[in-house]
Amino acid sequence: MNPLPIDHPELANGLTNHEPMVVSALNELGASELTVRRYQQHTQAKLQPITEPPTDISDDTVLQGWLGRQTNYSGLYRYFYQQTQRYPLDDLLNRYLPGLADGLTSRAFHPLIRLGHAVHDRNNEEVAAALAYWVWAYQPLPYPNEDQPANKTPAEVFPTLLDSVDWPDESIDGGPLISDDFLAVTRLLPYQQLRFQLRPQQLELGALSQLAIQAYWMHDNFTLLHGVTGSLAIARLSQWLERPAVLLEPYWKGLVIAWLSTGLRWQEQEWPNEPPRLSVEQLRQRATQTMNDHPIKLVAACLNFYQHSGEVLYLHCAERAVHKTLS
Repeated sequence: MNPLPIDHPELANGLTNHEPMVVSALNELGASELTVRRYQQHTQAKLQPITEPPTDISDDTVLQGWLGRQTNYSGLYRYFYQQTQRYPLDDLLNRYLPGLADGLTSRAFHPLIRLGHAVHDRNNEEVAAALAYWVWAYQPLPYPNEDQPANKTPAEVFPTLLDSVDWPDESIDGGPLISDDFLAVTRLLPYQQLRFQLRPQQLELGALSQLAIQAYWMHDNFTLLHGVTGSLAIARLSQWLERPAVLLEPYWKGLVIAWLSTGLRWQEQEWPNEPPRLSVEQLRQRATQTMNDHPIKLVAACLNFYQHSGEVLYLHCAERAVHKTLS
């Protein structure tokens, strides 16, 4: 018998269960076993046990029928766990991610982020859980109907995106979840007037990651935080894909829609070029002191990006997050 998940990927209020992702991030930050157990005990009461019996899925054709239905999570998990035993990780990801990529923004990037942690940890049970969550929550978002590909870079499009559009100055309230706001953005009449589709050769992960961290630093916005942790997941998954570009267009679209949902505007500014007061080790230690899901994952992502890029803006974002959380 294949194992079944104990906890649902979402809490009873519809918010994402961050526990497995945070445990992964804490381990990456070098947290002690005691700290990890303390976090798990802190979150245990919020987790939603699975009571729905699984409906078996026989093959990929049947799997397609479960896309976005938000039911049978345990059956989806069981199927994907079987697939992790059947295929090596690279074959598994190349088999399923191209078909799921258009739903990359589902549940505010969280299935994507969970899969990024799972792949980094080489944890088959978590890979199955994340893929099952992605199918369960799958919700692709459309481009504007008349959007045409442009020979511009993301950095050229983003700051001027709203220059000729009457866009709301307040955040878009589509419902209790960030993903509700994303969907509400695509239903606004001004959205159809936007032009932001880029030609494939203009999409590059480094540029998109830089855009995500700059937007987050600029406004310290909770929604935009997910673009940063999502970019690390994209980077980790892309290493396994035969066509890494399959994730870039949906990720770019997700960054734009996340930005639009906030009602914020681009502000030209000087970016920090000197390290912050806290050292990398101090940032690690302080991040592990908090029981707050998102700052822990954010700091882990920022330190990872800093290690690979040397871009001090990531350290400044990490420092701000720990100060804000521990104050």
